[in-house]
Formats: sequence, structure tokens, C-alpha cells
Amino acid sequence: PQNPNLNRPKYLHRVNTLKEKVLKRAYQQQRLTQEKYERAKEEKVTPKRHNLPHLLPHLSVKLKGKAHIIKTTIESHIQKEVENLIKQRIENLKPLGIYNGSAVVIENKTMEIIAYVGSQDFGDKKHAGEIDGVTALFSPASTLKPFIYAKALEKGLITPLKKLYDVPLSIAGYNPTNYSKHFLGEVTATEALQRSLNIPAVELDRLLGDDSLYTLLKEANISSIDHHKAYYGSALTLGGCGITLLDLAQLFASLAKGGVYTKATYLHNEKKTSSHAILSKEASYLITQMLVNAPRERYSSSWEYIEGMPSVAFKTGTSAHAKDLLCVGYTPDYTVAVWYGNFDASKRPKSQTLENMPKETGLEVASPTLHAIFKRLPQKQKGWFTKPKGIKTQKICQDALEIEKCRTSIEDEVITGVLPSMPCSLLRAEVLSQMMQTQRISSMDALRSHPCYETWKAYNPLITTPNDHQKYTYPKLLPKEFKKIALQCYSYENNRTIYWLIDTMPILKGISGEKIYHSLGIGKHDISCLDEGAKMKSIEIEIEEL
Repeated sequence: PQNPNLNRPKYLHRVNTLKEKVLKRAYQQQRLTQEKYERAKEEKVTPKRHNLPHLLPHLSVKLKGKAHIIKTTIESHIQKEVENLIKQRIENLKPLGIYNGSAVVIENKTMEIIAYVGSQDFGDKKHAGEIDGVTALFSPASTLKPFIYAKALEKGLITPLKKLYDVPLSIAGYNPTNYSKHFLGEVTATEALQRSLNIPAVELDRLLGDDSLYTLLKEANISSIDHHKAYYGSALTLGGCGITLLDLAQLFASLAKGGVYTKATYLHNEKKTSSHAILSKEASYLITQMLVNAPRERYSSSWEYIEGMPSVAFKTGTSAHAKDLLCVGYTPDYTVAVWYGNFDASKRPKSQTLENMPKETGLEVASPTLHAIFKRLPQKQKGWFTKPKGIKTQKICQDALEIEKCRTSIEDEVITGVLPSMPCSLLRAEVLSQMMQTQRISSMDALRSHPCYETWKAYNPLITTPNDHQKYTYPKLLPKEFKKIALQCYSYENNRTIYWLIDTMPILKGISGEKIYHSLGIGKHDISCLDEGAKMKSIEIEIEEL
């Protein structure tokens, strides 16, 4: 063709002239009848520009070069529904400074991915929309806690209604707190999980030892967990690691599949990867019941998305500074994972300053989208999960610590053959102090008949503040009365009197668990806490002024 650029549809006069030339030639060669020729001459070319189809952009990148024709497991109508939900939600969240969202939907029976949304808009260059949020690493926050509780159920550390202690905890200078900054004292395991309390989760994971969350993640071959256990420490329990949204969805799908872990696929007829059990079907079922039966009031403004829809077992997560807002849930048919945040992890304005906006939590931000997705998914299986035969209902002692006789007995669901386990280390100094302060026990002497008494008595005092090898900095202009260091130490002795030995200063007398405040000069300081049994704990800190 001569000068094809001038023959583009936008040059209407030239295009219609050429059209008539082609029609005349076709008629002369008897390729058109007289009737069709006359009708075609009257028809004019009317150009209209259409958007270039841009389907599954993030997934298409992964498929490029695999084959000439590729059949995926994506269900187009569900894909479009999920894409629209993410886009609509982002529009509502922009006042909070949240610009990115991702989601993945898995059919549990086949482990086929039927919806894959890497971001709210692949073409949004301003907010890095080309990044694939399904496979990008982020903090899982509290979403891994159900797996700790599942392992604890298998080991007999808990039953759903067994009580745990939610009191301050210190592990080698690590002092986790709850999101609310408050401690609830005694709570059931179910309440602790539903309220996403940090202390019970950290405590249970510590008691699991070699069967902890770290071991489960390694058994599931989560590739991002590539350091030794000590590298993560107890922070792993609260999301101190990187994980992908897809890995998280696959973990939750294992709960739906009775503890069997299988990698998901987005390719039709792809050879299925091998499956293996990471949890028992009994523990998976009990965790499902704990997650699905959370009280209605916990969902506040999100309840409108939950009401009138099928039951969903789900867990939310909010990482430090609300940079990752998550919700992962499942039914017998599907597993859905949703993430909101910013790919550049930028700080956002405080939601408290914006009226009629959700709080920056996974519950408020991500769970509405998850439940909206479930509302749009077709139900394939009627009813809920079937209770395994290995679960029975029996009376248990609900007390977090049984002293001489049980105070509260209750009917609970337990795993057949799993005997209750109460390691002596379950009772920490902080717990003992709280029990004394609430008059649960009058003194350590009240535990004299307990099998763990001698073990507890042998514990050294525990200094919870200040932290060992920590540097504390004060402004020079700060008044001296505001430069005092808080001293807190717990003793396991019957006599709760303790003594503070700081460098060569006069001895300070105190009470186990009670804070005192003391001024220290610039430089390094040796601090020791001595109890009435002559047992001592020592730390070193440094004070500086700027």
C-alpha cells in the first residue's frame, strides 16, 4: 500500500474514497452482486477508537513466553468482580493515603486460583501499580496466630475454652504489647485468638519449642523464611518476617483442607504439586470454629458486610504503623486473601483526624472487601465443615492455673488422645505477681503443693525495665525530674521484697512487680535486682544526653 499512514481511519475523506475504489474493483471482478455493491457504496466508514484489552496484567507477565496458547484457571467474571471491588475500595481509602490493594481467590478442592489482582491499577505509575501485590513481600502481622493456636491444641497446651494469661511479658529485652496497649488478665484461648492478643500468642509459641510457628512455616516451604529460628525470635509470632499474599492464602487453605498443605496454581491442567499435612484435621477444625464464632461486636462498622452471608472463618492483621492491612478467610469452597497499603510503605495521615473514615486496621479496611468477595462467589458445597471423629466434648478445668482444686469446670471440645500439658515455664514472674495483686494467691507459699513449686522458686528475678544493653537518651534541657529511669523487677520468692543494686550507690528497697523511678548520671550503669532468696539478675544500660 502506498503511504499507509495517510490511510488510517481518522482521515475519513481519503478512507471513504479508497473504500469506494476497492468496492468497484470487487464488483468488476464479480466478487459482489449488484445489490451488495450498491448498498456498500452508501455505507460510510465511521471510526471509533477502542481501549486495548489489558486483561490480567500482573499474571500475564508471568505467563509470557510459556507457550503460544495458555489456558489459565482464572474465572473471568469473578476476576472482574474482584478487580472492581479493589478499585472501588481504593477510591474510598485515598483520603487515608492508601493507594494500593491486592487480592487472590483460591478454590480449595482443586487449589486453582480463580481471581488474581496484583494491584488496583496496573497503569497507575504514580503509585507503582505495576508491582504485583500477590507475590510481593509484606508483614503478615497477626494473620499467622491461628497456626500457633492450632499447634498448641495438638500439644494439649490449650483447648478452645481453656484460660490463658494476658499480662506483660519480657523475653531477653523484647517486650511485646497488645494493639490496644492494655492487658486483659485471664482470657480463654478463643477470646485471645479472636481479639488477636499478642502476649498469649508469643507465650504459646515459646512453649511449643521445636514445634513452633517457625517449624510449621518451614514445613510449608515458605521460601521467604530463609533464616535460622533465632534470627526471627518471638517477633515472628507478631509478623516479624516477610511473606507473600499467595503464601498466606495457601496456608489458610490448608485449614480448610483439614491441615493438608498444597501449592495453588493458575495454570489449567498443570500437574498438581504434592500435598502434605502440616496440621491435624482436628486442630484445623477447632481453629476454624474459633475463627468463625467471633462475637458480632468485634466487627463494628464491618458487620454490614458480614450480615446475611455464609459463614466465613477469617483473621485480620495490622502491621506496625498500619503499613499492611490484611484479611484472610475461608469456607469449605474458597480461600480469599486481601491486602491494602502502599507499595512504597509510605506513612499516611492519621485516620482519627478524618471523619467518617475507617480506622487503619485490617478489620476496618480489608475485611469489608473480603466479605464482599465471598458474597459474589457461588456456593458449591452446602453446609459447614464436618466435625472430625477425633474430637469429643468433655469437662475440663478452665483455670489458667489449677491450684489444689479446680475453681471452674466447663464443657469443651478436645482432641481425643491429647492430654492436657501445663509446662512449669507457663507461669512467669509477671503472672505470679499479677495473681498476687489480684489476690488469686496470697503469696508464693500458696503454691507450695504444686508440682512446679520448686522450679518456680529456683527462678532468678526478672528485670522487665530497663532493658539490658539499652541506651537511653534525654534532651539536655529536660528538667532533671523527667530524666528518671523506671525500675521494675519480679521475684519468685514468698517474700516479695527486692533490692536494687546500682553501681556503688546506696541500696534501694522495692516490691516485686512495682515500678520505682530513679535518676542516673550520664554513662554506663550496672543494675542488679536481688531477692530475699539471695538470687540476683544483673543488666547493663547506658545514659546519654543530646
